[in-house]
Amino acid sequence: MKAVIPPSWLAMSDTRLHAYLTHREYPPEVINTTVKHVQRIKELRRAERIKKSTQDTRWRDLLQPARDELGVVRTMK
Repeated sequence: MKAVIPPSWLAMSDTRLHAYLTHREYPPEVINTTVKHVQRIKELRRAERIKKSTQDTRWRDLLQPARDELGVVRTMK
């Protein structure tokens, strides 16, 4: 079963999340695994954002002339 990670935990830094879970009296093993899991999720999300931004940049160069031409054709109609 997968643990549900609240979005607020993803917004916290690793240190703050560790302090938060310690304050809530979670066991140390759970804290360590949770912090590592959150770090992994953050890494995957960052990689996905980087991939998406580079793909958008490359496709924009190809699609922009076609979009401009479509706008011209719509105006002429």
